[in-house]
Amino acid sequence: MRALFCESAKAIKRTNPYGQKSKRILERQKNASPEIVAYADKATKRIRTKMKHLEERGKNYNVSSAAGARELACFVWGMMNGKIA
Repeated sequence: MRALFCESAKAIKRTNPYGQKSKRILERQKNASPEIVAYADKATKRIRTKMKHLEERGKNYNVSSAAGARELACFVWGMMNGKIA
């Protein structure tokens, strides 16, 4: 699971930093509830910001990826427990 979360955090960091979503993502989110989409956007922004901040402070890329993976795991846990607000 750790490797999966680390790779996911790295992928989130590589996404468009200007908040523009691809057509593929917009298509997938079309039928999802607005609360879920907002929660996912909040997670993406927070993970990207955290990893960028750590790397600017001189942390290794792998360390920042592990921190991003932890944030992602917390968001997944919150979603599983209904704490989306």
